[in-house]
Formats: sequence, structure tokens, C-alpha cells
Amino acid sequence: MAWEVQKATPKDRVYASGIAGGFAGGSVGALTRGRANIIPGAIMFSIFGLLGQTIYNSMDAQHTQELQLADTEGQKVDSRFWRRVADSKWSPMKALSDEEYENMLREKLLRVNAEIALLDESVEKLRVEHLKGSAGKDMGGTRGTDSP
Repeated sequence: MAWEVQKATPKDRVYASGIAGGFAGGSVGALTRGRANIIPGAIMFSIFGLLGQTIYNSMDAQHTQELQLADTEGQKVDSRFWRRVADSKWSPMKALSDEEYENMLREKLLRVNAEIALLDESVEKLRVEHLKGSAGKDMGGTRGTDSP
């Protein structure tokens, strides 16, 4: 049958992206900078298309392999992009569960409460020193003179 659906292989996709990039680059080069830039534009955009599709194919194959491995082990894989980035060993970020986040907030609250308690003690000491100092001035400050 002529209308049979065929699945493109990764190699076919790379070739198609290279050809499409060449046509796009040649067209853009001709429209923006003239006839002399058709070939350089086609070459550069073909390279961009080839490399981009190759990188995409390798990342897609890796992701598919991870999904198949998790499926055979009976695990659920979160396939959202940012979750995978956060779970990566190279990422400076970490995805937290609700329990981990709650524990982290409790620890921070405990630290803040401890700092508040220390500051309250310091304020109380200063208040006592201030009261002692002002009481000493009131008692010994004047000697019964009537001078203004």
C-alpha cells in the first residue's frame, strides 16, 4: 500500500532535520543577506539541524531506557523535566518531599525561637543594668543644694 504509515528511525530523523535546516538556512541567508549567503546559511543550518536532532535522539533514548528499566522494576518514574533535573547528581538543587520540607521548616522555626529567647535574655539584662544605673544616679546625684 502506498499510504502505509512508516515509523522514521532516529537516523532518518537526523537526515530530515539536516535537509530541513539546509533549506531554512539557505532561505534565510538569501532573504536577509543576499544570494552570496545561500550556501553558507544552508551549511550552517544543516549542521545545527543535524547536531540538534542527534542530541535529542540520544536524550530520548536515555529517557526511554530509564522508563523501561523502572517499568521492569515496578517503580514509578516522574518524567517531568524539572523533576529529572533536580534529581540529577549534577544539580545543585534537590527535590524535597512534603515530610522533608516540613522537617526543614520546623528546624528553622526552632532556630528562630532560640534566637528570640537569647535576645529576650539580652534585653532583660540591659533593662536591669539600666534600672540599676538610673537608681544610682537618683540617689547620689544631688547633695541638697538649691542651685538651679
